This record gives sequence, structure tokens and C-alpha cells, in this order.
Amino acid sequence: MFRSPLAQNRVTGPTRMTPIRPSSLLVCAALLASHHLSGQPTLPPLITAKDGIIASSAALVWGIERISGWHEAPPSCAPCDPADLPFFDRWAVTEPEAVTARASDITRAAVALVSWLDLAREGRSGQVGIVASVESLLWAEAITHLAKGAIGRKRPVLYTDQAPGAADGPNNQRSMPSGHTSTAFALATSYWLTRNGITEDDKPWLRWVLMAGATGVGVLRVAAGKHHPSDVFIGAGVGVASAVVIHSIKF
Repeated sequence: MFRSPLAQNRVTGPTRMTPIRPSSLLVCAALLASHHLSGQPTLPPLITAKDGIIASSAALVWGIERISGWHEAPPSCAPCDPADLPFFDRWAVTEPEAVTARASDITRAAVALVSWLDLAREGRSGQVGIVASVESLLWAEAITHLAKGAIGRKRPVLYTDQAPGAADGPNNQRSMPSGHTSTAFALATSYWLTRNGITEDDKPWLRWVLMAGATGVGVLRVAAGKHHPSDVFIGAGVGVASAVVIHSIKF
């Protein structure tokens, strides 16, 4: 397949993404903004005012939950009664598994790196896709954190024998939606939309691989005892919606 001279330029994502935080993503976006293609002065800027508004608005939404102080008090029950959970969540209550949780971190990072590195091969159009991916990620995380604080759902650990030791952790009352799942699906969906729209889709199979990876993240979060199944379903919806909205605004 013919590649223009622009295709020789490479833009790669960060080498680590565990955990993903808005501050690190904003640094990533800033690095993209500072990247100039030599010998091509007529190209429009990669980062526009619209992109700045999208990113800064996501940061503001994310900050609402951080400054709100929601659910900083100990939970009302520790341990809580699993019978209070819906039947589709009750079966998945388990004690936290650190190894499985780490596997979800690695899988999410792999989805990010594979999608960004593959888009970087496509020159300028791929770079535009990477910017859209970062913005989709920012908004998925911002909405997720706002919803976590507003909903205040207890994590599965508070329904197990480890609940007394976990009761002092405010994060254990921020279970819905799953942040790992929302960001993974934002990445996979953004890649899908970019490949289906602004770049030549020479690897249709990779879209499905990344979607499977995002699904795997959600499964691992449940298996690790970090989230209820419904947390994962809602997180996936947040991630997909974030990417679809960002791409509709940008393109």
C-alpha cells in the first residue's frame, strides 16, 4: 500500500498506562500538540481550539468528583448483605485478587498502545485519530469519576469477610461504573471509528481484537473482585458513548 512521506513520521503513546489518570493523558495530548512535521509548513495544526475545549471540559468534569468529597464517610454496612444486590450481581461477589487486577491493568494498557502504534503508521490521518482517542479517553474517565461519586455504589469487597478492613477506603464506595472498562471501550471504539472513517482500513481484524481486549478488561475486573457485572456493563456503555460523541464533534 502506498505511503506518503508523512507516513515516515511516528507518534507513539506513552509506554505505561497504569493507572490512567487525566493528568497523564493531558501530558500525552500536550506532547502530540508539540509534534511538528518537518518540511510540511502548510499542514493545519494537529491540535485546534476545539480540541483544547474538549480536553479542558473533561478535566473540569473530572474535577467535580475530586473536590466534592462524596462518600468519604465509612460505608453504612461492613460487611454488607449480598442478598441486597440484584441477582445478576450477587453471584460475582468475591474477595479481591491482586494478580487478576494487575492483568486488567496490563490488558487496558495493551489496548491503548496497540491502537496508538497502529494509527501512527498512517501519517497525519492516524495522528488525528490518536488525538481523538486521547479525547475519548479523557471524557470516558471524566464521566466515570463523576458517576462514581454521584452513585456511591459499594464494591464487592464490602460484601465479603474482608469488609471490615476495607471500610475505611472511600474508593470502595465508588464501584459504578467501572473505570477500567469505560476507558478500554473508549480506546477500542475510537480506533474502530477512526479505521472506519478517516484512515484506510487495511486491518479490519484488529478492530475486533481491540474490542475483545476491552471486553477482557471488563471480565478481569469482575474476576478480580473489583466490580459487579452491572458496573462493567455501564462502564462499557460510557466508553462507547464517549468515543461516538467525540468523533461526531471532531469529524
